[in-house]
Amino acid sequence: MQRNHSVITGPRGSGKTTLLKMLQVSALREWRSPIREDAIKDLDFTAIYLGADRSWSTLYESTEEHEIPPSLRDLIAEALVIIYLQYASLDTVTGLSDEGAGRDPYLKKFFIDYRRIEAPLSTMLARQWRCAGDVPSFFILLSLLGERLNELTEVADKAKFGHYATAREAILDFPFLSLKLGTVAKTMTDAF
Repeated sequence: MQRNHSVITGPRGSGKTTLLKMLQVSALREWRSPIREDAIKDLDFTAIYLGADRSWSTLYESTEEHEIPPSLRDLIAEALVIIYLQYASLDTVTGLSDEGAGRDPYLKKFFIDYRRIEAPLSTMLARQWRCAGDVPSFFILLSLLGERLNELTEVADKAKFGHYATAREAILDFPFLSLKLGTVAKTMTDAF
């Protein structure tokens, strides 16, 4: 496998999602195939799977029925993607700490004993992700992301009823809205 930008297309049920999920270390650990060893040797990245299903599009779609400035609607959409990327990133880190991956001769290059680095990593991510307070664990960080989803619902509700005329007004009330997708992705890349 080579690093490059690719587009995967195909009809529903053709295996696009399965292919992407199979790049995760947790899936590679369970893979039983004669080509497994060679395929894993060629991997020089860790996949973060971010599912894009209908369950998290409801919030965004609810804003379409109202007169909301496009910049504010875009801000809400980007914040949704960012929050779910943050969840997926933490899920990936905990998956990389699986003892089975650490014992596998081909997957051990991906293994992270996150328990040893959890406190400083959680603190660094919380700061980068503009979470308030002391965040010494992934559990607390995940809880804060849950609160952030609730706050995003509040932003959408206020936008629907005209409380915000611009994206800037919403960012003043909720600073996490100023995060950019590229910055969050780079934070995760730099952390590992």
